[in-house]
Amino acid sequence: MTAAAHTAAAHVDGLSTAAPLVGRASELAVIASTLNGALPAVLRLAGEPGIGKSRLLTELAASADARGWLVLEGAAAEFAEDLPFGVFVGALDDYLAALDDRALARIDPATAALLAAVFPALRRDIAAPALALPNERYRIHRAVRALLARLAGAAPLLLVLDDLHWVDTASAELLTHLLAYPPRGQVLIAVGYRPAQLPERLRAALDRGHAAGRVVGVEPGPLSRDDARALVDGLVPRAELPVMYAESGGNPFYLLELARALLELARAAPPGRAADRALADISRQAPAAVAAAIRQEIAAFPATARSLAQGAAVSGEPFDVIAAAVAADMPQSDALGPLDQLISAGLVLTTDVPRRFRFRHPLVRRAVYESAGPGWRIAAHQRLAEALRAQGVPPTELAHHVAAAAQPGDQQAIDELTIAGHALAGRAPLLAARRFGAALRLLPGGETCRRLDLLQARAASLGAAGWLTESRAALMEAMALVAPGDPYRVQLETRCAGVEHLLGLHPDAHRRLKSALDTLSDRGGAPAAALMTELAADALWRTDWEAMRRWGQDASAAGRHLGDRAIEAAALALLALGEFGLALPEQAEDALLGAATLVESLTDAELAARPDASFYLTHAEFAYERFERVVRHADRGLRLARATGQGQFFIGTLYAKTAALTFLGRLDEAREAADEAVDSALVTGNDNQLGFALQARTRVATATGDLDVAVVAGEESAALLRRLGPSVLVAGSAWTLGEALLEAGDLGGCVTTVLDAVGGPNAERAAGGFRCRAWHLLVRAETARGRLDTAQSWLDRIDAILPRLTPSGVPTTMAETARAWLLLARGEAGPAATAALAAAEAADSAQARLEASRARLLAGRALGAAGLRDQAVELLERARAELDHYGAHRYRDEAVQELRRLGRRVGRGGRRGNGGPGLDALSERERQIAELVAEGRTNKEIGAELLLSVRTVERHLTHIFGKLNVASRAQLGASLRS
Repeated sequence: MTAAAHTAAAHVDGLSTAAPLVGRASELAVIASTLNGALPAVLRLAGEPGIGKSRLLTELAASADARGWLVLEGAAAEFAEDLPFGVFVGALDDYLAALDDRALARIDPATAALLAAVFPALRRDIAAPALALPNERYRIHRAVRALLARLAGAAPLLLVLDDLHWVDTASAELLTHLLAYPPRGQVLIAVGYRPAQLPERLRAALDRGHAAGRVVGVEPGPLSRDDARALVDGLVPRAELPVMYAESGGNPFYLLELARALLELARAAPPGRAADRALADISRQAPAAVAAAIRQEIAAFPATARSLAQGAAVSGEPFDVIAAAVAADMPQSDALGPLDQLISAGLVLTTDVPRRFRFRHPLVRRAVYESAGPGWRIAAHQRLAEALRAQGVPPTELAHHVAAAAQPGDQQAIDELTIAGHALAGRAPLLAARRFGAALRLLPGGETCRRLDLLQARAASLGAAGWLTESRAALMEAMALVAPGDPYRVQLETRCAGVEHLLGLHPDAHRRLKSALDTLSDRGGAPAAALMTELAADALWRTDWEAMRRWGQDASAAGRHLGDRAIEAAALALLALGEFGLALPEQAEDALLGAATLVESLTDAELAARPDASFYLTHAEFAYERFERVVRHADRGLRLARATGQGQFFIGTLYAKTAALTFLGRLDEAREAADEAVDSALVTGNDNQLGFALQARTRVATATGDLDVAVVAGEESAALLRRLGPSVLVAGSAWTLGEALLEAGDLGGCVTTVLDAVGGPNAERAAGGFRCRAWHLLVRAETARGRLDTAQSWLDRIDAILPRLTPSGVPTTMAETARAWLLLARGEAGPAATAALAAAEAADSAQARLEASRARLLAGRALGAAGLRDQAVELLERARAELDHYGAHRYRDEAVQELRRLGRRVGRGGRRGNGGPGLDALSERERQIAELVAEGRTNKEIGAELLLSVRTVERHLTHIFGKLNVASRAQLGASLRS
């Protein structure tokens, strides 16, 4: 060994992740400016393996800690992608475990229960709830968001999440939610990942956050030659640096590992062998050479230390020494000496948690893991599974090792994986699907019934996770096990058709249902009645109103003959919708009344067996202007969905509820329902469901005057649904995005959107009365563009269809409002006022309160233009007060402007009420908030407890003050106490 090699070798034991940080001045400047300025939601560090992301995150954590921040750090780990919420548990669980009971008591019980589903530390006194619906995972996400906001209350919070390229799906969904809805307060989330391996949905969420200014990016690149020389200066001969730089590509981790390998070889080289020969042996085809160098390093350890390192790599990252010893099949007392050897050599590092350790780099852990043979790893996983089982660890926590070690036919393993799958279905459905898949791989042949159960469970979990193509494949695999015509096969065909509709494969779904019906020998039995009902629903998707009517008639008759009230109810509701679509009301009223009577006569258990009966009834009642009944039946359907875990109609039911509440003028409740629909749809990963939910958000935002939100949500909805081809959902964008564009002043965009959505001038894709709404928007847009003759032609279409429509409250409102706008543009103010008043009367008769107030606003404008000031002021004052009460602030402001134009001095706020009926006037949510205010809670604290934004709390308080005729929080508290 040369003198230079002797000198360099003296440093080898200290070579670790604590190597000097060089060449990162620009990256450190971004970090400093991020900590000094207004915080984004996320700071992301992206780059190739070994480029220095983790080291920069360490620098960020140290800087934040020095400023007095609360710093919590976690990292995803390779081979552990099936541990739900793993990266968040790693970052927060130990900190939560150290909190005293008083701190935890400040978290309300509902939120604490949801948090216990994520963090084991919170399960000491709380049973984690089993979410009945996988698409309600957003409730967990909201709870974690509220927790982060609470943790940042005393000092800014830095949450470091490293190695996200290995993130589990539950953590990825949670982080996606936090990107869309950043926690309130001083919270910075810093993430590190390899771009090529990041899950696509998380990458898209980060890109959207970057475009919105909520994500700041840092992408460290290769070191320059000078920086590389500074990194390894004194460790290797300078003459070898050009070769090392070329082989490493300037990657700092590769440089250090090559230097480590060179020094080890130089130390072991026989006298006279030059260091450059050693370098030539190692420095080929990096990073493959790096992996070879790490394997050589591992091979140099004594057998016991090498075995412990391999056991640690199997047990997890970070690892507990006891688990590592179990995996390595050695007594714990024998593991401490080898552990010291691994630490002193720099292969393993200590952490802040006692008895917990980590490898110096994830690439090192991978090399150690792969250095053990496949058979040894299987045995190590088996030892860990048996040890955890003996400790009473639940199947969800040992399933990872069971799946890696079990043999085909192992019934205990199959049972544990199945139990784990069902336990995870609500909070981590994709992981649940993997557990069911692992159980299927172990299941011996001949167990057809159990295979069918597992395939259905896997299909349901895949569907809940948004993997619809894979869900369809699992259902088709199950169908192959059952003979055509078998009632069980019919159920599978029906479910598969439902998935195909969500994929936009409407022709495939139709053919599947028709073929299934044709294979049935008994066309009068229950399976046939169920298929006819599904064919009616299939026609709804395809906007084939005549087929919907026909199948609805056949299915309802079959259900009546069988005495199956649930099928009859669902079929009658579909029949009513078909009649509505055709604008042929002869049977519609009877069908709707029959469906409602049957649904209300069903017990919860009976209705849970056919949840589609409630779903289709809510939409039929919405079409027929029974808005209060929509809300009542929707609430029952949602309650049963949560109780039974049947979430296929959850988002669609929330949409119907949102639309009804909007007409009723209950906009705060409508906004909550729309937000719930969007949050629920986001976790499904399904474009169809998200497009549906975004329509609900567009509708409410337009009504409240949040036009930027309305247009963005509407355009996103239309883009998502357009990919899936023509359907009833695409037609819905006519009066959601179309109206948002009209109100925002994009008249051409409104016309184009409406005509594209409804299938042209005849609006063939829109159901009967809904055509009036589409044509109404076209009248208004063309009137505003000055194309009065074109506007009149659209109004003529409304007048032609109006006599055929029953009920006609909302269609008449649309017709008369459109007429009023057109007449006003022609200078005929008096007739315009008459038309607007007729519109208000029609809307009042339908309980379409928001539309009635808007019509009164228009009538007041027309009366003012006609010179009838006193009548105009009276109507405008009424409209202003109503619109303010509903929360339709943009329309309220229009009323204020009209009043000022008439010389009436008025503020923007509505009249402070006359007290009303007191506490009985408050909604359930308003009462909750009022009681928390009376307890002295701040708006921020109320929002954290109820999972609401501060802005939403403020809006509720405005309404509460008006209803109770109070002007301060103190008066509100006194009012409640009295």
